[in-house]
Amino acid sequence: MKELAAGDPVELGGYRLVAVLGSGGMGRVYLGRSPAGRAVAVKVVHARVARDPRFRARFAREVRAARRVDGAFTASVLDHDADAARPWLVTVYLPGLTLAEAVRRHGPLPDSATRLLGAALAEALASIHAAGVVHRDLKPGNVLLTREGPRVVDFGISRLADENAITSWGALVGTPGYLAPEFLSSGVVSPAGDVFALGGLLLFAATGEEPHGSGAISVLLERTLRGQSRLDVLRTVLPHSRVTELVAACLSRSPEQRPTPREVLTRLAADPDEIDGLDWLPEGLARGVVVEAAAADRTLAAVRGKRSALGPGGWRRPGRRAFLVSAVAAAGAGAYGITLSRRRRHRPASTSMPESSVGTVWVSKVRSARTIVVSGQVVYVVGEGLTAIEAVGGGRLWDREKGPFPNGIVAQADGAALFGGDGRNLYALHAGTGRPLADWQVPEVGVVGRPALWGPRVFVCDGTGRLTGCDRNGGIRITTDLAGIGPYPDRAPDVAVAGDTLYVPFQGLRALDPADGRVKWSFASGSSGTATVRDDTVYLVADQRLWALDRAGRMRWSFALRSRAGAAPTVVGGVVYVGDESGLHALEATTGAHRWRFATGGPVTSSPVVLDDTVYTGADRDRVYAVATRDGSVRWTYPAGRQDTLGLGVFGRTLVATLDGSEVRALRL
Repeated sequence: MKELAAGDPVELGGYRLVAVLGSGGMGRVYLGRSPAGRAVAVKVVHARVARDPRFRARFAREVRAARRVDGAFTASVLDHDADAARPWLVTVYLPGLTLAEAVRRHGPLPDSATRLLGAALAEALASIHAAGVVHRDLKPGNVLLTREGPRVVDFGISRLADENAITSWGALVGTPGYLAPEFLSSGVVSPAGDVFALGGLLLFAATGEEPHGSGAISVLLERTLRGQSRLDVLRTVLPHSRVTELVAACLSRSPEQRPTPREVLTRLAADPDEIDGLDWLPEGLARGVVVEAAAADRTLAAVRGKRSALGPGGWRRPGRRAFLVSAVAAAGAGAYGITLSRRRRHRPASTSMPESSVGTVWVSKVRSARTIVVSGQVVYVVGEGLTAIEAVGGGRLWDREKGPFPNGIVAQADGAALFGGDGRNLYALHAGTGRPLADWQVPEVGVVGRPALWGPRVFVCDGTGRLTGCDRNGGIRITTDLAGIGPYPDRAPDVAVAGDTLYVPFQGLRALDPADGRVKWSFASGSSGTATVRDDTVYLVADQRLWALDRAGRMRWSFALRSRAGAAPTVVGGVVYVGDESGLHALEATTGAHRWRFATGGPVTSSPVVLDDTVYTGADRDRVYAVATRDGSVRWTYPAGRQDTLGLGVFGRTLVATLDGSEVRALRL
């Protein structure tokens, strides 16, 4: 929500406009207030579009069609003027989060919430189709999660099923990945196309993955035509759910084989009437919906001069959780830590946390500091170059300016420190002097992730999935291409080794034999990530989910994070610690049971470190936190300054951290 800008209207058709909700290719959407004080959304067409008389005719017909829709989970059209200088329409305003925003901020929905969402959307589609309308652009951005439940919105590009005169005014009407194959191949528009989109939407809600992956539009359309959806990810996340097989049916390439919206309701065995307020959503997401709605309340109240502009009129009584969350939101940002229910174990970061009383052992200034690796008695600091510092006294051992070294040190082997290179070669330096070594060089490997050592052989993988195994003398012994159908990752994957197996988290997870590069097994996670191996379990983090796999690649459990993970998990004492963009989670290593969550106030960009009964973590632009492993309560905090990433390491009873991106400080614990 943004303030009105110069050139924005302040009134249309008796509706006062108070803020900008969004804009797109067709027009601009405003938060408005009706003459009676009701909150509304006012959609105004761009002037350049309004100059087309054919568009005006289509606009008038489609608005009349949309006004025939009357369903519990749709947004009603209240008013319109197709003859105005800039045509506009008014709908019920539904403050909340789009499904796309909700999954991005809070992670995928659990099975129960996905089933209820599917039932609600199926009922909405039944109402839309009964009015003779086809939505044509059902997607996560057109589903709102509100204080009253989910709502399907935006009939602006819907098409009357019995009016062939309404055609697209752009090259492609709809959203790639959610468009039905029959529309792509022959332009057929029917209610079955909306059911296809519903299947993709539910896949996204449950996994956080786009239904046909990511990539160029042409790639998404080709995958849709070939039936190459990400059902594999859904079957991994919800292997025994009704949702999984229903989505498979909805995504059938044949429209005749897809269920109708009423059949979707039957197959889900979920009653939309169970959706009462926000009680059907996970608590964190419910809180996010209310906070978003409270912002709209405050904006309208400021205009109206009253405490709340969204009074009882037009609102159903929210569920108990919504009432409790609303009380928190009304109290202000400082009160968000109030417990919502006895089950909640979220301890947010705040300025009232205890400051650290730990002493400084030493401080070392560096050109830049992004990653720390402690090996033996040496602290390696990776930034634009590489610096080696004595762990005990902080003395500078050596500097190497050539770089950048994006992926850090992995290990010491016979006096060598191995790390990522400059996009052309993998460098090996002598640990004591920083001088390049004649052996261990791997030429022309491009930008690679963190290497791994297996006996006399080093393995690296680049961003295209090319795995290279090189012997100490520089001879390349193994090259394996791991690229598949999925999208390339944002960064090259780190290679891990345990026993006689290499683990490469590229487009899922691959387990390979380091002797010959043969793939032993693969696990489809839907995207690339990072992996940690402990005992007989591989812990894989990819996008917004953590998986625990046995050494044969079978899933033991999985956990949906609230947002994207930024680093590999740490496993100590039977507990898995993993950070995402908003906090640190602790889970039972054997069962995946969630023990607690600690909010850091920003993305966790490095793996947490554990010493005794304390886990140390931090946000990229915030502070270092010492958190009790038992319950997630904060012991102390230490200001870290503003930096892109926060590096942490431990040796003995000393914590080493990067500060302000240009300093390394050792703190006595």
